[in-house]
Amino acid sequence: MNRLLLCLLLLALALPVLGQTASDYYGTAESKSLHGDEKSAIAFYTKALEVNPNYFDAYIGRASSRVAIKDYKGAIEDCTRALALDSHSLVAWYLRGVSRSGQEDYIGSIEDFNEFISRGSADHLAGANSIGYLRRGISKKMLFDYRGADLDLTMAIGRGSSTGEAFLNRGIARMHMGLTIDGCRDLSIAEKKGEKEAHEMIVQYCK
Repeated sequence: MNRLLLCLLLLALALPVLGQTASDYYGTAESKSLHGDEKSAIAFYTKALEVNPNYFDAYIGRASSRVAIKDYKGAIEDCTRALALDSHSLVAWYLRGVSRSGQEDYIGSIEDFNEFISRGSADHLAGANSIGYLRRGISKKMLFDYRGADLDLTMAIGRGSSTGEAFLNRGIARMHMGLTIDGCRDLSIAEKKGEKEAHEMIVQYCK
């Protein structure tokens, strides 16, 4: 009898684990990610997707965690699957753009940021457009399209992006365009915002 009771108790304890839903795994994954344990988060997002292969939020969550650990290939795959489920997802377009940039596929990243910006404009999301212009501007700079980078980064700054990164990259673009005074002004702002690369460039080109 005691053995039977023990078996029933063990079975009762095991049932919650055996019966975990995709949402349960997703919740655990989110918690792991919030605590900075991205690898564990990815494992739980994967479990959620094993239960529900069409779980859109799990693809987005796993993509975000993969970006955090620079698994850009995996993040691109997740974003592409997410977009197949919902082509209107700004987050998926943005994360895939960031991931493509991380793989130095700047042309591909610009295509994704184009979608991110146009869809954000349609939804009147100024904040989304600001970061979209910032990321697209940086990708253009990496392709030596300094004029395009200057325009995008100016749009980003005008729409509220006050990060040192925005001024640093616009400053670099302007220096390459021969706009030394404007470039040095941007680099000076970037330096004040903590961008070490800006300080090095100022010492070399603006003194």
